[in-house]
Amino acid sequence: MSCLQHPRSVVTACVLILLIFIIACGEEVTEAPPPEPTAAPTQVAPTAAPTAAPTREAATATATQAAPATATPQAAPTAAPTSTPAPIMVPTGTLDVAFPDTGTPIYSLRQQAFLNQRADLHTTHETGFATTADGQVIPRLVRDWTVDASGLIYTMYLQEGAEWHTNFGEWGTFDADDFLFSVGEVAAEGAPHPVSSHTRRIFLCKECALTKIDDFTVQLVRPTPTFEITWHSRAPESGAISFHSEDHFNTVGEDASILQAVGTGSWEMVEFKSGDFRRMKAVRDHWRHTPEFDEMVWWTVFEDSTRLANFLTGQLDTAQFTLDTIQDIRGENRDDIKYMSFPGGVMNNADLLGMHHFPEHPAHHPTPDGKPARVPLAENHFDCGLPWVSCDRDITSEEWATARDVRLALALAIDRQKLVNAVAFGEGRPFHIMYWDSFDSRVEQFGLDDLKFDYDPERAKELLAQAGYPDGFEITVTLTGSTGEPVAQAVSTMWENIGITTVQARMPYSAFRPSLVSREAKGMWVHSTGPPSIEPLKRYTILQNAANSINFGWEHPDWQALLDEMTELVDEEERWAKQAEGARWIVDQVMVIPLFGQNMVWPVGPEIDVWEPMGGRKDWLSNWDYVPHRQ
Repeated sequence: MSCLQHPRSVVTACVLILLIFIIACGEEVTEAPPPEPTAAPTQVAPTAAPTAAPTREAATATATQAAPATATPQAAPTAAPTSTPAPIMVPTGTLDVAFPDTGTPIYSLRQQAFLNQRADLHTTHETGFATTADGQVIPRLVRDWTVDASGLIYTMYLQEGAEWHTNFGEWGTFDADDFLFSVGEVAAEGAPHPVSSHTRRIFLCKECALTKIDDFTVQLVRPTPTFEITWHSRAPESGAISFHSEDHFNTVGEDASILQAVGTGSWEMVEFKSGDFRRMKAVRDHWRHTPEFDEMVWWTVFEDSTRLANFLTGQLDTAQFTLDTIQDIRGENRDDIKYMSFPGGVMNNADLLGMHHFPEHPAHHPTPDGKPARVPLAENHFDCGLPWVSCDRDITSEEWATARDVRLALALAIDRQKLVNAVAFGEGRPFHIMYWDSFDSRVEQFGLDDLKFDYDPERAKELLAQAGYPDGFEITVTLTGSTGEPVAQAVSTMWENIGITTVQARMPYSAFRPSLVSREAKGMWVHSTGPPSIEPLKRYTILQNAANSINFGWEHPDWQALLDEMTELVDEEERWAKQAEGARWIVDQVMVIPLFGQNMVWPVGPEIDVWEPMGGRKDWLSNWDYVPHRQ
């Protein structure tokens, strides 16, 4: 990577107004009723699947920034000013950040996959809701919402005055038409968006009616109550509905909209080059908060060592690093470097890929009216020649038991405490139940403490021999340059100790992800993700769901039945009980190998200071508009 040199300096601030959301079933909601409709309601429906895939060639979009328009600040609905407003501060300097992979910039919602939209959620675009540092939901582009006594009618009041910022024309402000348009684009048949299936299920189900009441009010009428209104459009969760301009899309068309960032976030895209960088400018007088830095550049730097060299020489202000590299930085003993550490910021799970035992799920097939499959399967999506994959999906069958023994052997061969000590340098703790690391009280409540994979390599060898593999077998371990890469390498060594031959394959996550979507990925991959900010179900429905665009290695009708039951339970305690039943099923069948939770540590260079990100994910930080200059 070439040297990055930019000027620096200054400060600004803002107030986030907390909002308490109340979901009442059988109880009257006390908020004021919505305004009378000013126009005939407009219904939204899923759009057709795209006819062509977006180009992945390197592209650059550069434009001259027009003089910024001044947005009218929106006062909080119930709060009055208590002091004289602070003087407007002018953003100054450049903030440089690096990640192993930021994805190819694609700004058409119906063509956005995980990494394509992840960077946007933190910078140029906004979601309906956000999450405070302590996990509470707060408003973004949905400033308030109510549910009627029946639990079936949801009314959302939208933020007024949130301007579309862009180098590609003037498009006014966010409104109800943009809300309906964005939901429909995310839910498009065949869309690779991470929450495509959830959007269809929650907002656009067969009996659902999502309508515009007026310019800043939308209403959803459902056949059954739901607890997920905020779940899938809530920053900083990667994989959430962000909002895009309908006028822009309709005016420039599908092809142009792919490369033109039109959002309401605190940052405006100025220039990008796929696989290299994204350069953004601060939005002056932003409706919510203007950044302190005038410019921010997100660099894509795959090699940890290259990111380290640029950070230590002052070319980067911060970057995503593995914990062993963090130790190298600490070893520099520099007083001008600070650290942001988040306990339990990352959960590491070893995914055994290729166990797709539910090919007849409706999502994998065209609909009766001829619409294409939402999640078409690759021809080699299933391979029961792999030792850990059963040809018979009946969990009481002998074949299933044999493959399960192989998976159990792989789980018992892993010394989780050693991983914490050696890979995380003590910054973490072992865990055995996927996605439950943040919910200790619930683990105790449902007696899940007994679900453990105790380190027992001798028992692992016995199980392999009983399964017909006394000399082991070969497995591909995919390394994607993330925080999970050193974990996967350490697990590979432990497996080698029981006779397993591991073949390590390195590639960026953006290159690996399509195989997770098509279900053709095989072998093992360690996925590192932030803890769920809400419930384990939030992760289950995205990553272990046959109906969703991406899947982390397995589908099974028994599991899908449990998952579908979870999503239909509005009562919180009943839903948690069903999630506990699902957690026990996953551990009993060894469908995934949980490893450990580790602290996420970000070094802070001498030109910036620490700040408070949002709750939930810490593997990519958030609230970049609040990064302060070092004083």
